[in-house]
Amino acid sequence: MILLGILASAGAGGAVAPSFLTSAPLWLDASDSATITQSSGSVSQWDNKGTLENFVQVTGASQPTTNATTLNGLNVIDFAADFMNGQTLANWKFMHDGTKYFIASVVKYGVSANPDTVFSLMGTSSFRSANIGAYFVYDDRSSSSRTDRAVWIIFRGVSASIAVAAEADNFITPNEFSVQSALLDPSNATAADRIDYYSDGTQGTADNTRTASPSSSNPSYTIQLGAGGNSEFPLTGSIAELIVVSGSDATETNRQATVDYLNTKWSVF
Repeated sequence: MILLGILASAGAGGAVAPSFLTSAPLWLDASDSATITQSSGSVSQWDNKGTLENFVQVTGASQPTTNATTLNGLNVIDFAADFMNGQTLANWKFMHDGTKYFIASVVKYGVSANPDTVFSLMGTSSFRSANIGAYFVYDDRSSSSRTDRAVWIIFRGVSASIAVAAEADNFITPNEFSVQSALLDPSNATAADRIDYYSDGTQGTADNTRTASPSSSNPSYTIQLGAGGNSEFPLTGSIAELIVVSGSDATETNRQATVDYLNTKWSVF
């Protein structure tokens, strides 16, 4: 039977991917070995199954690893102070310029003295300065009184002025996989509606209160997977699948369909 809105055939893990994912800007899938270029387990390129560019890492010491960890019998990519880079600034400005989009991911965060970055479009060493971009991390630093906190920030290029910022305490268990997702609408006139985020099936309770207009300029740094734009705050965990859907497909219905697909496939919650 073919259902509208989904692909007709089941993929890895028996899950059926929503059809709109083929036109998504970003779709990284560690279970798809055809998308991973590796040597002795070190990953030099992770191909994007979506419409934008692939991610690369030419420096061997900074390459994440594959074929070492599985989730629900499927391969994941492990990061340990490793990171991968996109190449083109203009490709990713939709993530901070006011475009509506959602993120859905299956990730595992480690325990670190610093935040664990899933991906970033800006340099973390100066993240309170006038950079432009987006920053999505897990933060458990006791030094800053944080407790298993998800942090989502969209910077607009004006020091001390942010377009979207939302956090949630006691939301994530380190060293365990979870489905992290968020629907972002950075130009929404209602501040609280600029972001709705979820851990597994639970919606966060902390709303964005920022009302500044987002920036339409290119981000300050190209997108970096597994670290901040200056290769800081590296992820000390794993990424199984990472999806970003933008534009008319970025609806709450589609976010939920993507979360359902990821949970069926990876059996997280």
